[in-house]
Amino acid sequence: MAYLRFIGVFLALVATACQPNQQQSQVASHPAPQASANTGSQKAHLPPQCDNIPLQMSAITANSDLQSLTVVNVALKRCVPLVNMDTRKLWLEASWDMYQRFLKLGGNSKTAMVWDEFSGILEGYPDESSDDKQARLQRQAELWPRLTPRMQQMSLWLGKEYIDNYYIGEGEMALRRHPHFITEIFAPYLPEDEQVFSRQLAKENTALTTNDAALVIPWSEVSNRALFWERYMKRYPDSTHAKQANFLLQWYQAILFQGLDNTPVLEFDDKQLNISADAMAVHQALSAKTDSQLAAKSTDFIQWLQLQQQHWPQLTPAERADFGKQVQLEHKKLKVAFPEPVSAGKNSHYDCFTDALCHATKG
Repeated sequence: MAYLRFIGVFLALVATACQPNQQQSQVASHPAPQASANTGSQKAHLPPQCDNIPLQMSAITANSDLQSLTVVNVALKRCVPLVNMDTRKLWLEASWDMYQRFLKLGGNSKTAMVWDEFSGILEGYPDESSDDKQARLQRQAELWPRLTPRMQQMSLWLGKEYIDNYYIGEGEMALRRHPHFITEIFAPYLPEDEQVFSRQLAKENTALTTNDAALVIPWSEVSNRALFWERYMKRYPDSTHAKQANFLLQWYQAILFQGLDNTPVLEFDDKQLNISADAMAVHQALSAKTDSQLAAKSTDFIQWLQLQQQHWPQLTPAERADFGKQVQLEHKKLKVAFPEPVSAGKNSHYDCFTDALCHATKG
């Protein structure tokens, strides 16, 4: 009976913890205030809690509790609009490091494997049957005692204070700070180019773009993102994030023309050469635009493809088998190669697919 009561209490706690934090999951619908530089003369009028923020952030570790994180975030929400721009940016950078420390679970390889399985079955599936749900919840209860105390705590904090259990693809989950942390606390008070950058990146990184070398968003969304970053580069050529924005433009452009291993743009065999119908519709729409360099590339690509399709019946089997080289030459001509990650220094580069900003990462 005691075991059954434990399972009942545990499942109730998990169900409560996994409810999304509605306030944090929604991007503010009201217009963002204009960023203000706020001179140092305002320092004397800051609430006392603002002076403590740097110390409070640095004190957050892998042993801190949720309340300590809440205290910092409450202070940030109050104080970010009041301090000067240099201080905002220092706090923004420090907040990333703070969450990286807080989200560390510790343990060993065995407990890490338990956490990987446990975190992967916290949420159900859209078409999950009642039997499958019962089996999933039962498995959660079996894994719970094998988690470290920190892992147990973290599982109950998911969805709170921007703590996100994020699906990174191929059946794996990872803890992260939700991108809305930046869009809700910092973005309204940053320069315009940085506001626009972070809000778009948060939108793109709320969920996966690719999984297992396959596209999980529509081709039309790939086109929209490529167009967005092209326009961003035109409007903010000197942006702090110009290099990262250009990387994202090149990334989505490459997907548009090359596809991915498991979502190719072109498919060909001994009998025919075809293009994905959705991809073709996107390129046709792009070719009709007059204010985009992507338009010219899509026009050239469609013309090249139509010519290849006309010649396809006359090609020998060997020429068809070797057609991939012709595709590579066309990609080279159009300059649509996948870009190298933006360097963040020796042995590191910027990761632009996790947060509302790009962050330096090793490797």
